[in-house]
Amino acid sequence: MISVKRVSRLVSVKCLLCSKELRYNNNTSSMLRHYRALHENKETNQGGPGSGEKKDVDESLVNMVIEDSQPFTIVEDKGFRKLVKALNPTYVLPTRQALKAMVEDKYKESKEKAKALVLKASVALDQNAVLSVIRANSRKIVGYFRSSTTAKERLTQVQEQMGQPALKLVQEVDTRWNSTYHMLQRVYDLREPVGAALAGLRTDVAPLSSEQYNIIAECLKVLSPFHDATVELSEEKRVSGSKVIPLLSMLHHTLEEDMGILQTPESKAMAESLKRQLREKLFTLQSMSIMSLATLLDPRFKKIGFFSPNKAAEAEKRLTAECAAVIRNSPSSSSSSSQPHTSEASQPLTQSNKLWHRLDTTVLQTRAQNVTADATVEVQKYLGEPNIARVENPWNIGKDRKSISQLVPTCYCFSLYPCFICAL
Repeated sequence: MISVKRVSRLVSVKCLLCSKELRYNNNTSSMLRHYRALHENKETNQGGPGSGEKKDVDESLVNMVIEDSQPFTIVEDKGFRKLVKALNPTYVLPTRQALKAMVEDKYKESKEKAKALVLKASVALDQNAVLSVIRANSRKIVGYFRSSTTAKERLTQVQEQMGQPALKLVQEVDTRWNSTYHMLQRVYDLREPVGAALAGLRTDVAPLSSEQYNIIAECLKVLSPFHDATVELSEEKRVSGSKVIPLLSMLHHTLEEDMGILQTPESKAMAESLKRQLREKLFTLQSMSIMSLATLLDPRFKKIGFFSPNKAAEAEKRLTAECAAVIRNSPSSSSSSSQPHTSEASQPLTQSNKLWHRLDTTVLQTRAQNVTADATVEVQKYLGEPNIARVENPWNIGKDRKSISQLVPTCYCFSLYPCFICAL
């Protein structure tokens, strides 16, 4: 990069990249500063993919493995490696172990996003001024009893005098919405001991009013299904993609039922806000082909799991079309059909013979109609079977119902695979 030229007693150096001359003083500091300022980034971009570009390609690779149900060993396949090298010679494929770790990280990230998708409780609390004040006052009360030894002992004494078990107040954590639910639930459960304890202590912390406790009670009714959903999602090791739409639908249905019994304006406003957010998410998810097919192909949910009957009908049409395409392109699937004409699909047509041209054309048209009919029969047969119980394992049931799983294996497997929907 540098050529050296002596000028009288001074020595100068010349950059071979831009031909600029620099003074040389027995060290390379000036040369390094020049290279880093003008040429380092350019050479990085020209010589290979930068860190940002490699990250984008890695993410695309992970998404392909997830969406197409590809094995991790695909990065070791010779043909795939040649294809990647032809597309980008400078890109270095990750190892099989590294790819597996990347997919696992994607799953953890998507699972957290799935929880955030369903659970908007603390945001709904902050959207209302009254609820925000109640939450802040509850935090203040809990903080006082948890930080003061005297207050903590007094609360325990009061609970013992009232014949209640000695329970501690729970403080919320900003990064976990369900901790807000637990805090409000414990504050409401201990409302009498907390009020009596505060009355006997020298503190400026005021107890909540009876009206505020009524608001907390109704808000807990609204948030209870969301808490149950959080616990269920957290306990499951594999949250299937097919479960997202039914879970959101049931949350929306529960909110609609609760609306009839809510009394306070604050709890009604919170319920309406949560319903609106759920409807927006449901509309988006039910319009996604992979999500709607996953729900339809889960024997626990099928069409019952949809929020919109129209979206369920659209998913049924897509499933029929997918089955027809698989039957049409797979000789093995065609030969397994109950229709006798499919066994003759491999016979050549005498297209060059005018005598039989009309008949052969009619046969092709009939065959196409029969493929669609076969797919329709297969789908209706599957949908006509009774749904299994929600607590049953769909993997075990799928082994006995091979017809539909063989016709649309990718969508069927996705319905039982871990949920990556929020990353799509």
